[in-house]
Amino acid sequence: MSIRVTSDDLNPRPTKRLRHDSFDASGSCSATKTLEIPTPSSPISPPSLQMTTPTTLRRIPADTLLLSLPTFLIHPSTHPMHLQSLALARHALRRCLALSSLEPIKECRAWTGIAELGMMWLDTGASCLALGEVEQALTKALTISQRHPTLRLYTPHLTVLSARLAHRHQKNSKFAISSLRRLLATITSKSTHLIPLHVIFGVHLELIHCLACVAEEEAATSSTLSMGVGSAMGKCLVAIQAMRNAAEGLEPVGQPNIVVLLSTVIKLQLLVRHGVWASVGDALVEAETAFEAFDSTVRSTSSPSANVQQLAPTSNEIVVPTINPVPGTLRTHLLMLSVLFHTYAGDAQAASTRLKSLHELLDTGILESPSGIAQVDPLEGWSQGIIEASWTPPLRIRTTPPRVLHSLAFLLSAVAKRDAVGRAPKKGVFARAGLELRELAGPFGGTGDGIRLARIKADLMCELISISIMRSDFPLSQSTLDTLTSYLRTHALFDMYAARVTLFHAQLAHARGETERARRCYSVAAFVAGEGRGGEMDEWVKCAARAGEVWVRIGQLRQSSDVSREGEWEELRGGLDEEKDGKSEMDELRKEGEKVAKECEGRGAALRAVGQLLKACLAEEILKGKQHLRRALDLATSAQDNHLRALILALSASHYLHTAREHALTMLGTCGQLAAGLGAVPRDKGVSRSGSRGATGERGERVEVRDKLGEKGKEKGGVSVSVSVSGNVPLSLWVGERMVDLWRLEGDVGKAEGQEKINERMRGVIEARRRGTGLG
Repeated sequence: MSIRVTSDDLNPRPTKRLRHDSFDASGSCSATKTLEIPTPSSPISPPSLQMTTPTTLRRIPADTLLLSLPTFLIHPSTHPMHLQSLALARHALRRCLALSSLEPIKECRAWTGIAELGMMWLDTGASCLALGEVEQALTKALTISQRHPTLRLYTPHLTVLSARLAHRHQKNSKFAISSLRRLLATITSKSTHLIPLHVIFGVHLELIHCLACVAEEEAATSSTLSMGVGSAMGKCLVAIQAMRNAAEGLEPVGQPNIVVLLSTVIKLQLLVRHGVWASVGDALVEAETAFEAFDSTVRSTSSPSANVQQLAPTSNEIVVPTINPVPGTLRTHLLMLSVLFHTYAGDAQAASTRLKSLHELLDTGILESPSGIAQVDPLEGWSQGIIEASWTPPLRIRTTPPRVLHSLAFLLSAVAKRDAVGRAPKKGVFARAGLELRELAGPFGGTGDGIRLARIKADLMCELISISIMRSDFPLSQSTLDTLTSYLRTHALFDMYAARVTLFHAQLAHARGETERARRCYSVAAFVAGEGRGGEMDEWVKCAARAGEVWVRIGQLRQSSDVSREGEWEELRGGLDEEKDGKSEMDELRKEGEKVAKECEGRGAALRAVGQLLKACLAEEILKGKQHLRRALDLATSAQDNHLRALILALSASHYLHTAREHALTMLGTCGQLAAGLGAVPRDKGVSRSGSRGATGERGERVEVRDKLGEKGKEKGGVSVSVSVSGNVPLSLWVGERMVDLWRLEGDVGKAEGQEKINERMRGVIEARRRGTGLG
């Protein structure tokens, strides 16, 4: 058969599909067929195309076909037809079991497949109709595997499935834990050394997961946050150490061990999750040391060409270096946990260094598996007894999907960057970028990932609200808070975030000067966080709300004392009575403040600094107050929290107004710059960097950035006066009033009068904000 293609046809018909087998006149089948396509008009004739096909095709047995169908039928959990694919795969396995004279190995495979499909169905939360079927399938499969010695490798897997069923869907964790422990004792004995290593470590991981879930339940039912290791938590740590000991016992000298790294990351994550911060530091150092030792071992045992794999120079793709075979999710989790711990401890420099490494790691595209299945190959070069390592399959673990990790990286970056001063604070930049990433990613996928992504988005909006309140951007904070409330109600997460939302309302009212509303919201937030609505208590929000309530009460007491001092002489007796009441209220407030400050001690660097501020304000001796302020300033400076640092400098300057005026002027100048920076906006293209007249303020008002007073202030005393009315205007007004007092004491009437005019402008901005006109 030949097909001639001429050059006269400008639009030739496509070549028909060729037939592999052809029959001659006698009816016999020819084994091969040669197709020639001559093109005499073309300058270059293509060679003859010869296609050889087999004479016959082997028929697939029915049982083999039915057992293989689920592999091709099952859709991922994110697919809308996932349940239908599970039902169709189950039907195929049922048809396989209905066949006659089925081999034991295929029957065991079919029952095991039905049990796995039933577990997948139950994990979706669709219904519990498959519970009895899963139990029946597990019983049948275990009976067959125990009856035939050649099927002994099915027994560990079926036992793990049985324990998982009892733990997740039958709420019988005790049975699951005891079954897994008996299984571990059996498969690690000398008489059964033929069990593959990936099966042994899989059982270890399942036992750790069960114990960790029991520890979560124990922590949720406890009345208070223990901040220590409970009984279930201790058992989980023992199981992690047993897994590590098993991995170290199998490791040859000089060979890297990825299972040890996995155990260190699991231990670190467990300690952070349960708030055992006293042990997190040592565990973090241990994990980082293990990763460094692994890297050095890989570099010494591998060639340079094997350590770094580059793409072809002509490729348009990004060159991704592969430093070592450690799964990227392990390093990502380690860096995230280290950033979280150093942020908690208040070490901004260490957190920034690790955060930079985290972003560089994510930018390399090392998270390749979109399903979150990491393949750990720790058994290369290992041997156990007479079994070679090449016979052992790799260990596959389910990790956090890359989509969740990327969103979580933005959230962690927004939490770690605490500095709110500047034209574009990184805290707000990362929060907005994370929200944009979530919008571009589209709707949620699976059920578990969807809940995590929904909470991450809610947390990103919380960070955006906090940075807006700190920078006095009240319209943005109010609109974002309304959006957050609507979002939480839509996704049934409001009870979980009710205390935090109430705390944001209290902080927003406090920043606006609405003290009564702020005090009520602080009290409600502390109550809701202490009661534990949504299934878990939030001791951090409770402590922050109680501290805020004490702050409001201190301010109200001070305002009432100032008003009483301005009374007439005729009301002297009434003023004395009010002073007695104020003293008793101050004593009560001092006792309450001491309790709150004590609770703040074990809650990280930020709340520790707040506790030191409360002690300084409630201290009866000036020297003790200065000591507490110095400690708070050290904590805020180490954490690079300039929002809190501005308040500490203002309180510290008040102690030196009459004793060290030069020192007070320096602190007031720094405080004024920080207060003005808490509302700085990006420069317009038409505004020069020198800060000429006519710059536009945050709310569109005209602000005189530079005047004669500022120039004189720079010439004498080395302190520049901030005249911008953006940012924290109440704090800037307080600084300006203290400046007026100091300059009048020095006899500089010109500076005092100029600053007084600026103060009047700031009073007008504050009043306009209270009326809601939007100025300033």
